[in-house]
Formats: sequence, C-alpha cells, structure tokens
Amino acid sequence: MVTVLEILSNEVLMQLFEYFDAYHLFNGFFDLNSRFNRLLTDYRLYLKFNSKYIRDNNIIDVKMWPIMLNYLTAMTVINDKHIRMLMSISKEHDFKYLQSMTLRQVRISKRKIKMNFFFWIKLLFYYRKIISC
Repeated sequence: MVTVLEILSNEVLMQLFEYFDAYHLFNGFFDLNSRFNRLLTDYRLYLKFNSKYIRDNNIIDVKMWPIMLNYLTAMTVINDKHIRMLMSISKEHDFKYLQSMTLRQVRISKRKIKMNFFFWIKLLFYYRKIISC
C-alpha cells in the first residue's frame, strides 16, 4: 500500500523536513527505507538539532546518532548535561555541515575544558569556520 508521503517528490519532502528537528526526523524516518535514509543524509537538507528534546528516558540509538551528527547544519545545546552527552557520542565526528551553533545555560569550568580539550578545540575550529563563511 502506498502512503501519501511516498507519493511526494523528494524536493517537497525535504521542504517539509526543514520544519522538524533532526532528532524527531531521525527517530521517525531513519532506517524506514533507503529513500528516507538518502533524504535525511542529503547535504542540501537544513538539519537542525535542539537538545531540549532529549529527555532522560530517551534511548540514544548508537547507529542513528553518529549519522545525524555528521549531517547537522545547526545545533542548539541547552545545558551542561547535554554538552557531556554530545561529547561522549561525538568524539569521531567532524560536523562537516555545521553552520550554526548556540549554547544556552552552559557553565564550563576550567577543569571541564582541560578534560575535554580536543572536543572544545574541534568545536572552536567549526566556530571559526562558521564565522569565516
């Protein structure tokens, strides 16, 4: 049986997807079929992530998160706990499409910076890349 979503063109779906957060898009459409996987990882899709949607009871899919992080265009991190979570799952990811990053309610001590030096260097590198665009 063909659903309404399946008859829409890729361009229309990508326009619709830009209204949703990457977290919800990947939870709803990742690994549904190869077409949706291609759409979610298309560099033309403006994928934005807001950590406010992460709750303690959310299960982090170890297969989905690395793929989602590599294709993010914008990221907003709400608090220290979410920063720590992102640091733990994003060690090998380069955020190659990241254009915007917002940190809210984040308190960073000198000790935390020293412990996660390479993560912060990577984020600063992307911050400089964004500024120079």
